[in-house]
Amino acid sequence: SSGINAEWPLRPGTQETALLSINYEDIRGQHHLDDSYIPRLPTPTDCLNSIEAAFYLYGRGGLENSVYLMAHGYVWVFNPDTKEMLPGYPKRLGLVFYGAPAQIDAAFDTGALIHLIAGKRVIIYKVTDGAISYNIEKTLQDHFRITDKIKAAFNNKKVECSGNSDTNCIKTTLVVDAETEDSKYYEVSWKQKGKNGLQH
Repeated sequence: SSGINAEWPLRPGTQETALLSINYEDIRGQHHLDDSYIPRLPTPTDCLNSIEAAFYLYGRGGLENSVYLMAHGYVWVFNPDTKEMLPGYPKRLGLVFYGAPAQIDAAFDTGALIHLIAGKRVIIYKVTDGAISYNIEKTLQDHFRITDKIKAAFNNKKVECSGNSDTNCIKTTLVVDAETEDSKYYEVSWKQKGKNGLQH
C-alpha cells in the first residue's frame, strides 16, 4: 500500500487530503480484513424485536423440518423441536433465498415449493440436495389472480394427500393488509403437484 498527498479541496477550508492506493489483492476476501473492519450492515443479535415474515419448512430434499423467521434483510432458522437456532444463523436473506429482496411481506411452504411474497412479487423456491434454490418469479396477479397487498400467509391445513388430484390436503390463507381492506383473506387449495383454486 502507498499513500499519496495531493492538493484537492473536498470542502471549504480543506487544503489537503490523503489519497490511499490499495492493491485489490490485499482486500479481496474477508480473510484479509482485520479486527477494525466494521460491516455496513452489522449482523443482528439473536433477539428479534419484530418479524416481517415466517414460515414452517416441511422437511424434504435433505433439509429437516425448520422454522424460518425473516426481518430487516436477515433470516433466522430454528429447529422446531429443540427451539434452538441452527448453526451459522442469522444470515442475510439473499444468501439463503437467491433473488429475494430485503423486505418480505409473507411467506409459506406448501411442502412442494416455498413462496415469498414481497409487494406484488411472488418468488418461488424449491428444496433440493439440502439447499433452497430459486425456481421462478411471478406477480401476485399472474400466480394468484390477486391485486391486494398481502400482509401475512400461513397454511391452515397440511395433511398427506391421497393422490395427485386431492384438493383437500393443503390449504394456505393469504391475509390482506388491514390498511387496504378489513378482515379480507384468500384461501388457496393445493393439489399434491400444484395449485387448485382460490377462494375469498
